[in-house]
Amino acid sequence: MSDVTQVTRCGKCGSVLAESPDDQSEPTLRTPCPSCGATARQYGVELRETVPIHESLTLKLKRKGRGKPVVKEFQGDDEMKSEKRWMKKTQIVDRENDRYRKLIVDPLTGAVIRDVDKPLSQHRGHGSAKGRPKS
Repeated sequence: MSDVTQVTRCGKCGSVLAESPDDQSEPTLRTPCPSCGATARQYGVELRETVPIHESLTLKLKRKGRGKPVVKEFQGDDEMKSEKRWMKKTQIVDRENDRYRKLIVDPLTGAVIRDVDKPLSQHRGHGSAKGRPKS
């Protein structure tokens, strides 16, 4: 979201004045600055932009001689495609302790969208573990 504001300031002390930037009359016709009495002016445009920032952290724990990571963890913001907005997500895949944990929370309302905590061996048919479509 952006915001554009025109501003008139005193040319000497920089105080913001309640004058329209469009009224650029001769210095002798201007009302003096209430702070310092100067009639010099600075005319400017102030721009403000809000940029949302999302952050996340992913970690993988690997053991020598094992192909897949023993533990994978994701913490942070994740875009939920179906909702077309960002959610807070915690996901843990722990192969050593046979655990799968996924928690998705709406950051605006605090509502729990998804909460799964079960043995990894029972977590089948999701994500990359989905079977291929039969032709």
